[in-house]
Amino acid sequence: MKKILSVLCALMMSLSPFTAAPSFFAADVSAAAASDTTGDQKIEKELRKGLTAFDKRIKLIRTVQNYDESKADEFYKDIQDTFAGLMTDKEFFYVEDSLTLSGWVLNNTMHVNVDVSYITDKSYLNSYKNKFDKALKNTVSGVDKKWTDLQKTAYLHDTLILNTSYLKDDASRYTATPYAALADGKALCVGYARAYSILLSEVGIKSMLVDTADHEWNLVKIGGSWYHVDCTYDDSYIDNVQNPYTVFHTYFLKSDTAMSDHGTFSPAGMARSTTYDDFGWKDPISPFAFYGNGIIYNDGSSVKVYNTSAKKTTKLFSVTDKWEIHWLDPSPYYEGVFDEHWLSIEGNHSYLAPLKDKIYYNKAHAVYRYDPKTGKIQTIYTNKESDDMITELYFRNGKLYASFMDRKGKEKTRTIKISA
Repeated sequence: MKKILSVLCALMMSLSPFTAAPSFFAADVSAAAASDTTGDQKIEKELRKGLTAFDKRIKLIRTVQNYDESKADEFYKDIQDTFAGLMTDKEFFYVEDSLTLSGWVLNNTMHVNVDVSYITDKSYLNSYKNKFDKALKNTVSGVDKKWTDLQKTAYLHDTLILNTSYLKDDASRYTATPYAALADGKALCVGYARAYSILLSEVGIKSMLVDTADHEWNLVKIGGSWYHVDCTYDDSYIDNVQNPYTVFHTYFLKSDTAMSDHGTFSPAGMARSTTYDDFGWKDPISPFAFYGNGIIYNDGSSVKVYNTSAKKTTKLFSVTDKWEIHWLDPSPYYEGVFDEHWLSIEGNHSYLAPLKDKIYYNKAHAVYRYDPKTGKIQTIYTNKESDDMITELYFRNGKLYASFMDRKGKEKTRTIKISA
C-alpha cells in the first residue's frame, strides 16, 4: 500500500551560512577559543555536556588552515551527524527534534552556535525520566534473552508499532521524540525511529538513523549486514486502517534497493543484502509470533516459521480463507467530493496471537490454538451467533479477545472475551 505522510517528520535543521564576524565579536571569540572542537570526539563531548546541562545554546569552534566554505560545510555536517548519533542515546530522550546552527569565521577560526530545545526543563527531568524508563523497561521485558538478534529486532519492531500511534494531528517537536513514542504512545516518524534505536541498543543491537528531507527511519545491523527498518510505514495508521493490532512488515529488513520508493536518503550504500526483500512476511497484517529460534508469520495463504539460526523456512499449516473487512475512511474527501465513505480489503485477515508456548489464530468465524511442539490444532471458538467476521485477535492481560464486524461494515466493531 502506498504510504502518505501528512506532516513533515524528519530531523529539521535551520542552517545559517558562515559569515565574517564584525570586530565587536572579538572579545567573545577570544573567550571561546579555549575549547577548540576540532575532532568529532570533542564535538560529542561538548554536545553531551551542553545537553546534560539543558543549555539552549551550545557554542563550538574549530580552527582550520586557509578557511573556505567547504570546511564550514564539513563542520556543520560533523555537528549534525554527531547530534543525530546522540539522539539514539536513551540519556537524551528529552531533547526535541530541533537543531538550529548559525556561525561565523574569524582568522581561520569557525564559530558555531548550536541552538536546541527540550520537552521539559531540568527541574522536572526526574518525573519524565521515571515515566520513560518504565516504558522502556516494559517494552524490552518481552524479549527472550535466548532469542537471536533477528528475533529481537522483529519483536521490538512489532511491539513498538502495536503500542504507538502515528500522530497526524497536533504534530510538534515534542511528538518527534522517543519519549512521545514510548511513554505517550503517540509520535511522528522521528519519535518512532529514535525509540526503535534506543530499544535495539537495550538488547545489544547496533542501529543508526536514516533520513530524507521529510522522513526518518532506521538502519539495523544483523549478522554483519545492515538492513532498513521503517516502523512508521509499517504502522497501519499510516494507511488509515484503524486497527490498533495490525502490523505490516513491508519495510522490515530491506536493502537500499527495496527502499527506492523513499526517495534519496542518507546514509545510503550500506544496506546491500537483499535477503529479506521479497520475504513472505512483507504483506500480511498480523504481528509475528515466536517459538524457539523461529519467527512465525502468516504469508497470506499459510502460516510458516523462519528458523533464524538455520535460515530455513518451513510451512506449518494452511490458512487459505479470504474475507472482506470494512472501515470508515477518516478522510471525508473522496473522488472529488466531501462525503463519508467506506473502504474495504478482501484477503486473508488471520491474526497470530501467542501466549506462553501456544499460538492462537483466527479464520473468518472461528479461533484455533496451535501447539508448536506437537503440531496439533484445536478449535477453541466458533461464532454461531451471527455471520459477523473476525477482524482482529489479540491478548490483553492474559485474556484472548476477538473483534467482530458485520458484512455491511457500518456497525461499530464489538470486542468479546474468549476463554483462552
